[in-house]
Amino acid sequence: MKKKIPMQFLDQIRDIQDSVHELQEKIDGIFDEYKVPVRIQEIKKYIQENKNVQISTSWLQRRYRIGYARAASLIDRLRKEKVVK
Repeated sequence: MKKKIPMQFLDQIRDIQDSVHELQEKIDGIFDEYKVPVRIQEIKKYIQENKNVQISTSWLQRRYRIGYARAASLIDRLRKEKVVK
């Protein structure tokens, strides 16, 4: 029989997840501000110019020589902005 997690702990977990998400957005902003080689605008432009291209984390890693976490973050951002599905 599974034990239920008290609601207060679930709320704390959600708060922590929200905090982590906010920090990730700040980090992304810092990367964009300091013109790290990966610019979301470049990726959007590439997608618009090449309609049939499929963007993936591994593609971003190879093209921009970045780690998986950064590539996954960019994919999430592109999905949030409805650039990719």
